Amino acid sequence: MASDLRQSKERIEKHRQCIIGLMQDDPVIGILASIPGIGNWSAICLRLELGYIERFHSFAALVSYVGIDPVVEQSGDGVKRRGISKRGNARVRAILYLCAMAAERHNPVIAAMAQRLKENGKAPRVRLVAGMRKLLGLVYVCWVSDQRFDPAHWQRDVQRAKAMEERAERRRKNGAAGLTPEKLAKTLSAPITSREIKKRKATAVPQGVFTDEYVVLVPPSVARNGKSVLKPK
Repeated sequence: MASDLRQSKERIEKHRQCIIGLMQDDPVIGILASIPGIGNWSAICLRLELGYIERFHSFAALVSYVGIDPVVEQSGDGVKRRGISKRGNARVRAILYLCAMAAERHNPVIAAMAQRLKENGKAPRVRLVAGMRKLLGLVYVCWVSDQRFDPAHWQRDVQRAKAMEERAERRRKNGAAGLTPEKLAKTLSAPITSREIKKRKATAVPQGVFTDEYVVLVPPSVARNGKSVLKPK
């Protein structure tokens, strides 16, 4: 039995070296291997398992194919999260599992995300699955753009996304969400300046203000007369 195991290992290693020699000129291998956490052999396995990235019309389609899309069950007001679907390619999940463990230590993008989730009290398995999804996102973007991984590029994206979230939070706090319908109607019934009328006439879609109970639509034709329409959702 021990002799058979040694022979099997030697045969596997021989075939592995043969595959590495056949795939060494593939440009996709170099792009995937440039991502910290993904080695040369893991890049070859991902290349062979995923085939051509063009057959996935979006990143969500790739996530569903791999089977790490979240499962959410909703009944009435109750919402239960059942983890990931695990209905995709199990071999790709196995590759990403090991790569995500290495990426948490060596990839600055994955490490920052894992640290943030840890501070929020997430379990280690949850952080690892999130790292798998994030790593798959890096694979998708680098593969589609045909560019090697650049930590500075991703750091700028993280800072830009954080700034957008902060602006959205400020708009939510200072916007119309805290206004009552009466106060909102009184505000919109005020005279509109000529500059505001020109701005609204130039827009192709109606200007809308969304609240908890009403949707206030101000199309250009109504804005021209300085009026407002209060319409229930």
